[in-house]
Amino acid sequence: QKRNDDDHQRRMRYNGSILTANITDPGTRFKKVPDVCGVFLSRFDLCKSGHALSHIDRVRREDGRMMENGFTEVYANAKVKDGSAAAELMEVFTRDDAYSDRFPVTSLSKHRYKETEEGQRVMCEIMERIAEEERRQGRKQGRREGEAYINRLYSILIREKRYGDLERATGDPAYRKKLMRELLP
Repeated sequence: QKRNDDDHQRRMRYNGSILTANITDPGTRFKKVPDVCGVFLSRFDLCKSGHALSHIDRVRREDGRMMENGFTEVYANAKVKDGSAAAELMEVFTRDDAYSDRFPVTSLSKHRYKETEEGQRVMCEIMERIAEEERRQGRKQGRREGEAYINRLYSILIREKRYGDLERATGDPAYRKKLMRELLP
């Protein structure tokens, strides 16, 4: 995150919830819900801790006892240069010319993908695959939304006892679209 322009702690909570819901099958017993670790990377010290890395814990106020629920929050920032491994890694992430002997694989990988022709080609291929997957997901979402609109149309036609229109709409896509424009907002 480059700018401190929103409630990023709530953003972390929201993203953790979405991730948990996406990786958990409906009906799963709560003791089987997978643990999730959210890591927020920023160019600013969101926690105003003076540390490159901040771990946020759930603590019972009355006695300071830790209360675990399977969600771990970690905030890492590139602003604080406290000499820690986290600060050095954030430097590698954010500065184009940064190299670290402590993180040689990350440093070399970043150089390869940003600075070499072969690495840039690989990144382009990855981005094309991601874009194609997004298009596929969009088409699936569009189909689901289309099915929902059709179901709403059919419900309206049944409620209004327009059985002739209902019968025609099920077999005639052009007529169905006409009715959708007429009856759906």
